[in-house]
Amino acid sequence: MLLIPYFIYSIFIMFCFSSQFFKSDFKIEATSYIDFVNVLLYGWHGLALWFIPVLFLTEIIFFSIKKRIDNNYFLIVILLIFSVLGYYLGENDLRIAYKLEVVPMAVVFYGFGYVSQSYISNFIEKRKNGLLLILAAVLLTINVAFCFINNQRLDMCYNKMGNYIYTYISAIAGFLFMLLLSVFLSQQLRFSNPITIALNFLGRNTLIILLLHQLIKIYLNLFIVRLPFDANVTTVLKHIFFWISMVIIIKIINKYLYLTLGRSTIIN
Repeated sequence: MLLIPYFIYSIFIMFCFSSQFFKSDFKIEATSYIDFVNVLLYGWHGLALWFIPVLFLTEIIFFSIKKRIDNNYFLIVILLIFSVLGYYLGENDLRIAYKLEVVPMAVVFYGFGYVSQSYISNFIEKRKNGLLLILAAVLLTINVAFCFINNQRLDMCYNKMGNYIYTYISAIAGFLFMLLLSVFLSQQLRFSNPITIALNFLGRNTLIILLLHQLIKIYLNLFIVRLPFDANVTTVLKHIFFWISMVIIIKIINKYLYLTLGRSTIIN
């Protein structure tokens, strides 16, 4: 299903980028028919849509492995093999269509989340909220510290992971921090709480946000930067208008254009 929105919104975005309106103000990834063909044949190079084919293949590979290997210890060994393959592809700067050179590393992160979820859930259930908050703070500190220690450009789009040991430590700490924070918020806030409502809304609509957020930002930049305000006010206006626009577009797509997302029913 992920490939349906990928191709539909790729064509839509390429159509928007092809106009003279964009060409005169921005250096865009695809502005000619040759660029369009290359995107359709080889995928996006920098636009966020590159992630969708990677996620699609990552899910297929991981669950194909999981279907045949039910033992978590053997599964971890397989993930280590994928990690070595990902390291080899990254260090040798190998490039494959649709960013598929990123898939081995994506399988490792995806697999870690899947394998660890039951262990982490059991751990969290037996701990008090105060301890979870302290642990979350420690994990966030580790995440930030190892990002600085790594001191290299980390870019999954181009399979650049810097020091792999530091990257894994930082990524795992960041993942665990977000998990603990999410559990804490779910325990402390009611479903009707505005924060809970907002987070649930964002969680349900991450695909739409991924597909269109860059296009919306470009449109807003074309107009807001011309307003007679200083940089700080302009930045605030960008964020306000971005989220207003994003919410409106999400509502419209979920109600009238849900088929473009590969869905068969309306999402409220």
